[in-house]
Amino acid sequence: MTAPGDQSIPPATRARLRQEQILGAPQRIAPLDRATHADEIVAFTTALRNDVSGENLPPVPLEHCPDLVPTLMRYPELWRRLSALSALVQCTSAKLPARERQLAIMRAMWLCGAPYQWGEHLGRTKAAGFTDADIENIKTGSGAAGWSTLHGAILRAVEELHRDAFVSDTTWTTLAATFDDDQLIELIVLIGQFTSVAYLLNSLRLRLDGANRGFLG
Repeated sequence: MTAPGDQSIPPATRARLRQEQILGAPQRIAPLDRATHADEIVAFTTALRNDVSGENLPPVPLEHCPDLVPTLMRYPELWRRLSALSALVQCTSAKLPARERQLAIMRAMWLCGAPYQWGEHLGRTKAAGFTDADIENIKTGSGAAGWSTLHGAILRAVEELHRDAFVSDTTWTTLAATFDDDQLIELIVLIGQFTSVAYLLNSLRLRLDGANRGFLG
């Protein structure tokens, strides 16, 4: 049987197999009841949205709060810490530019086979200036033609960490020609943060929310 994590199979087939694997069975840990925990769910969702945006916006309506929140609220202290780190590496004061950040996130999520996060970040990646053709090349990775020197190095860093938990000297030197020390550290933490959350959401079989179509978007 072909495994959805097999990087050698065609991208469309891999995407379909992964979504069938995750969504073809019930979510493993059910979210908290929305009616019972409405105030907490809204508060958690609003805090995360505001931390990322850097704005003090009105509360997110309960019906717009993703199931990720009431699911991970079953372990509230862990969720607070996970969401705080997620906000730190994506907020308006983050060290990496949005375009480079989204490139790293999307390559990591493709390699992890993480449909929830891929679908959530697809629109943000296009808003950062990546075309549909670029998105397809992200699936191929650093070996695809047309990447700039910096973007090729970001993709290689993700691939090397995924494969060997280490960024090679060649890739590091290329990244360091553009990024300062803070940005280099943040890039590694960003990749690791999204990878660890991918393990969690995939293994929970978290459902897709709203317009999120995962890998099929």
